Amino acid sequence: MTEAVLSFVQSKLEPGESILWSGEPRAGLLLRPSDALQIPFSLIWGGFAFYWEYMVLRTAKAPLLFKLWGIPFVLMGLYIIAGRFVVDAAYRGHTYYFVTERRVLILSTSSK
Repeated sequence: MTEAVLSFVQSKLEPGESILWSGEPRAGLLLRPSDALQIPFSLIWGGFAFYWEYMVLRTAKAPLLFKLWGIPFVLMGLYIIAGRFVVDAAYRGHTYYFVTERRVLILSTSSK
């Protein structure tokens, strides 16, 4: 935790309030129970999207609409396969928790 984060939180405390505990969420890759369903779904989605785009680009006379249609699905596939883990780790890397006598504060220094 940086000095800037700590001084920012202390500036938001009410008179007589002090920080009893501070911490950060676990860093790095975090697998949750919901990933047991999300990972297979993301692989099926991504596999179909990649296959669609590959076959359309391989076909010489495929309409332009078909070639462009698959791009958002490929990008979404990339995100749900791997990107969501990177975004989650980055978000948790900029999150801080504080407990005072009166309340719990959660500070995130990045936007999701």
